[in-house]
Amino acid sequence: MKKKGYDSQIFDFIKEEGEDEEELTEALELYDPDIVCICGMFCIEDIYDFMWARKNSLEHCICIAIGTGALDYVKCLESMPMLDYVIPVNPEEVLLDIINIELGAMTLCRLEGAAYKDVSGEICFAKRNFNSLNDIMAGVDVRHYISSENPSMALVWSSRGCWYRSCIYCNIGAASTLCHGSGWICRDIKEVVADLKILYELGVHNIHFLDAEFIGPGKLGRKRVIEFAELIRESKMKLEFYIDVRADCIDYETLKLLKDVGLNSVFVGVESVSSRELSTIKKGYGREKVVKALDCIKKAGIGYRIGSLLAVPDSTLDDIDSKLEFYLEQKIYEAINITGVGSIFHELHLHLGTPIYKGFRSFVKDESIWEGEVPCYYIDRDVQLFIAQARIFQQFVLARYVYSKENWNNPDLVKRYHFSLRIIALSGLRKLISAQKEGQDSILLHEKIVDIFKKHDHTWTKMGGNIFDELAYR
Repeated sequence: MKKKGYDSQIFDFIKEEGEDEEELTEALELYDPDIVCICGMFCIEDIYDFMWARKNSLEHCICIAIGTGALDYVKCLESMPMLDYVIPVNPEEVLLDIINIELGAMTLCRLEGAAYKDVSGEICFAKRNFNSLNDIMAGVDVRHYISSENPSMALVWSSRGCWYRSCIYCNIGAASTLCHGSGWICRDIKEVVADLKILYELGVHNIHFLDAEFIGPGKLGRKRVIEFAELIRESKMKLEFYIDVRADCIDYETLKLLKDVGLNSVFVGVESVSSRELSTIKKGYGREKVVKALDCIKKAGIGYRIGSLLAVPDSTLDDIDSKLEFYLEQKIYEAINITGVGSIFHELHLHLGTPIYKGFRSFVKDESIWEGEVPCYYIDRDVQLFIAQARIFQQFVLARYVYSKENWNNPDLVKRYHFSLRIIALSGLRKLISAQKEGQDSILLHEKIVDIFKKHDHTWTKMGGNIFDELAYR
């Protein structure tokens, strides 16, 4: 926007991170914008809460919703009358068109890539063709890529969207269907490396690529990766970088090529190793692809993390147990997190605008749960009971994780303890499944959880942890 001559300002606000609501409102009113773009990073509630808290301040503004929370543009426009436009994907060029419309330099009927209500109140949306990320990213000051928390790290886009875009739970895939073409757009790799050279001269040596899928589809993706590796090697930059990839895009030769020029870690959205679950969520591959991908990563000697879903809507206890068993057999204790998205306990959420949300809204008739993002609905009653106990189990794990992180002074002990928590989480969930199959009810299952942690706590108290007197077994 600034490059085009528009006065623009970013207001960074995440309620859960403790930012001051009143301070933000005062700063926004002082700036007095004509147009406000609200980026819902996670869900529609992010946009709604922001607008409702500032409804008086925004009355005179053109309000535009962007981001993952704006994926269901119909829901956005129907539930938030103050919204003028919704841009569900790649907002930069679309926003410039909206500015031209508001200035009278373009007619509304020519607008593509944004949803709006016409004079009759009908919601209109026309897909836009995004051919390349080059024009979108052109002229961006690379200093904006540098992390505010770590000046030696930068967060860089080399592509956006998803070429596969069929996973029924994924908001990135769903967003990629809202434009013409494959939904995956990339930058010229020479331009990416040119930006990396500037960042390198500024002292940046760690690059976190934000691409949902770095390698890309088929021969095109492979060719692009080879060119990237050659250019990095020729530049003689000593970088470390991190990428996200699909399991079916991984092969040993590609990983080795990237490792030789600085690839440090790979994130793979495994989600499950049950071929039936993978089929349910339309992941596009089965267990054998996951096994092969992890074997290639280990053979290449690259660090890795995985994303997992504890269960999917039609999971059985056997599906969940086979997944946990696989993770234990693979000894992926450092590759899966205790907290956050894709962690051991991570439950699938039904994101507005995704096929799985639309499908289950027609299946589950209780309208009260469909106002926004909702946790996964489980069909199997045994799985419902297991998930209820798994949530209790998770609280036991989190209490110990947080307490040890905040109160122990021995970093090595903390690291080893968190490693053990991953093992106890995976193995403990398996024990719950086994006990449930034996016919134990919720009371007995809770007693099982308490027993697991009493034994674990006793072991670590003897090793010097000494925290467990303060943690209740309730």
